[in-house]
Amino acid sequence: MFNADPRMLARIGRQIERVLVVDASVASARLLGELMKEMGARQPVYATQTERALDIAAEFDPQIVFTDLAGPDLDGVELTHRLRRGALNARKAPVVVMAAQPREGAIKAARDAGAHEFLVKPFTAGHLFKRVENVTLKPRQWIEAKMYVGPDRRRFNSGEFVGSKKRRSDSAETQRLAGAFAAAETNFRQQLDLYELRPKQALKGMLEQAVDLQATAFHHADPDLAAAITSLLGYLALSVERGEVIRSVVEQHMAAIRALRDPDNKLDSPTRARLLLKLSGASASQAA
Repeated sequence: MFNADPRMLARIGRQIERVLVVDASVASARLLGELMKEMGARQPVYATQTERALDIAAEFDPQIVFTDLAGPDLDGVELTHRLRRGALNARKAPVVVMAAQPREGAIKAARDAGAHEFLVKPFTAGHLFKRVENVTLKPRQWIEAKMYVGPDRRRFNSGEFVGSKKRRSDSAETQRLAGAFAAAETNFRQQLDLYELRPKQALKGMLEQAVDLQATAFHHADPDLAAAITSLLGYLALSVERGEVIRSVVEQHMAAIRALRDPDNKLDSPTRARLLLKLSGASASQAA
């Protein structure tokens, strides 16, 4: 299923033998578990509640944890926070938070609780593999601070910056972040332009580039930007089911993403809220 180098899969497999999946939906959890087996997991274990998940983590010592954002007796942010600040052997295990329609505040809360990655449902096997590859083959520095415990949230400069400062305001980091966004946006637009000629291939390409944008926003940007990209991902996922992409809806999302990340034109809170509301309306109108 995963068209990856066998040596890469072997390296990944050694780091995901023990997988904990926390999801209120047993069927959804087991589907994810089967996909992880394809990557090398031996026997995934499952939980549907926060407290049970922590008990299992203490006994099972998972190498990677997937948790849904919310459900009956399940709070993925709380689970991540307690795991990070607890004394379990698995406190540093990569945590991937999942959600079908995450609110902007939830994305930031998951990141600030110490999550490594965020995965929007429904997701493809390719999206899942990319997240697993990131947390296993591209480890980030571990941070222990009064207000935060978890992986360095500055994905693109972790282990690369040479100097006394590593702050979001540093020019080198800002340039790297801008470059990461620019590259993903350029590749996304190329796929959009190819849509009429090769729709299936182009839609797959757009989904992959949107995932890159979301990963960048999750670790570096504000929650409004992350919410706009999440809305774009949701629309593209819906488009796969419908078999059609409305270019104007995609263009509207891309324009909003550019506006939200423009450092020379800071948008106030009401403008940001209206922008996100329009995206929600545009996606909903096409889903009807």
